[in-house]
Amino acid sequence: MRFTSTVDRVLAMWLAGVLTAVIIALASLALINRLVYGPEGQVRAYFAAVREGDGSRALGILGAQVPEGDASMLDGDALRASLEGVHQLQTTDTVVRDGGERATVTVSYLVNNQQHSSEFNLHKVGSHWGVFDQWAIDQGTLPTVHVDAKALSAATLNGQKVAVKGGSQDFAVTFPGVYQVTYESALYSSVSDSTLITAPGETPVLTLDLEPSPTAVASVRQQVKTYLDTCAAQNSLYPTGCPFEYAFNGRVAGDLTWLITEYPDPEINLANGAWSLSESQGKAEISFTALDLYTGKKKQVNQEVIFEVAGSLATADETVTFTPAT
Repeated sequence: MRFTSTVDRVLAMWLAGVLTAVIIALASLALINRLVYGPEGQVRAYFAAVREGDGSRALGILGAQVPEGDASMLDGDALRASLEGVHQLQTTDTVVRDGGERATVTVSYLVNNQQHSSEFNLHKVGSHWGVFDQWAIDQGTLPTVHVDAKALSAATLNGQKVAVKGGSQDFAVTFPGVYQVTYESALYSSVSDSTLITAPGETPVLTLDLEPSPTAVASVRQQVKTYLDTCAAQNSLYPTGCPFEYAFNGRVAGDLTWLITEYPDPEINLANGAWSLSESQGKAEISFTALDLYTGKKKQVNQEVIFEVAGSLATADETVTFTPAT
C-alpha cells in the first residue's frame, strides 16, 4: 500500500496509534481485572486488612461465620499479631473452573523456616460497572483455638491478656496465623505453647504447663533459710519447733551455738494447682563446752548434725507462704 500524500500518512499513523492505545487499554483492563478485581485481588485485600488489624474489613472480605467463644483475636493488635510469625506470604497458584465462575487461590508462606500453604475458595458474584469481575470468598466458619489454662482465670494470647473462664476458653481466629499462649506472674511461670492455623475447621488446643516462678522459688527458699537461722539462734540442745537437735546427757558449761553449714535446697512442686515442698536435707554444727560432773573437767564439743526440712506451702494473692512441719 502506498501513501499518496502526507495526509494519508498522518491518518495511518493516527489509526495505528489508536489501535495500539486500544490494545494497551484492553491489556490494562485485563491486568487490573486479574490483579485487583480477580480472585487473587480479593485474597490480597483480606491479608491487607489483617495486617492493618482491621477486623471488620477482614471478616467482611473473608465472609466467614464467627463461632461461639471469645472474639478477642479478631481485631486490633491481636489480629495483626497472627501474621507476625508468617513470612514470605505470596499467591502461588490460582485455578479457575466451572466456566470461570469459581476459583481456588493458594497462598504459600514460611513459619519457623518451614513451608506451608492455605487455600481460599471463591465464587464470582457479578461485575463492577459491567467490566471488572467481582469475586467473594466462600463462606465458612472461622477456626478456633482452645486454651487450657489449668486453674488460671487469665492468660496472654498473642500478646493480649484474655479471660479464661473456668480455666479454659475457645477463641475464634483467622487463618493462616500463628497463635501463642503464655502466662507470667509473681507466683507462676509457664512454658509457652503455640500453633499454626492453616484452614477453617481447625480446632487446636493450647495448653499452659504451669510451674513456680523464679520469684516464688526464691521466696520459699529464703523463708526456709530464715526459719533455720531462727532455729540456730536458740541457745538450746533442742531448739523449739526446729528440725535439728543434739542428745546430750551431760552438763553444758555456758552458752552453746548452732551454725547452719549446709542449707537445704528444697524442690517446689506444682500439680493440679496444689503447691508442695519436697523434704530436703541440710547440715548444722553445734558447739559447746561439756562439763564432766564427776571430775569437773571441761571438753569442747563440735558436732555435725544432719537434719531434714519438711513443710507445706500456701498461696494467697501474689505470695506463697512456707509453714514448717512440727
